[in-house]
Amino acid sequence: HDVVLRVSVSQSPASDDYYMHFSDGSLIVGIGSPPRTPDVEAELSYETNVELSRGALNGQTAAMTGQMKAVGNMMKMMSIGKAQDRLAELESGLDIDY
Repeated sequence: HDVVLRVSVSQSPASDDYYMHFSDGSLIVGIGSPPRTPDVEAELSYETNVELSRGALNGQTAAMTGQMKAVGNMMKMMSIGKAQDRLAELESGLDIDY
């Protein structure tokens, strides 16, 4: 897999945009614009982003309920679903100050 996801977060107290680059079992996360054209672009609120990070909500549910809007290559988006769920599991175990 080689998937770049650009995320735009409204009402964020920090940076509004970040990206995730999933490639061959590794993940690079950065603030701002991704190093290449994203395969998928997602827009969501800060509250929804926190729920995803804590594992209280998954990306598929967020998209289906309108809490997250995504455009681009949806096949690639679905291909990283399990990796995103695993990332949320890891983040939920961290002491993150939201």
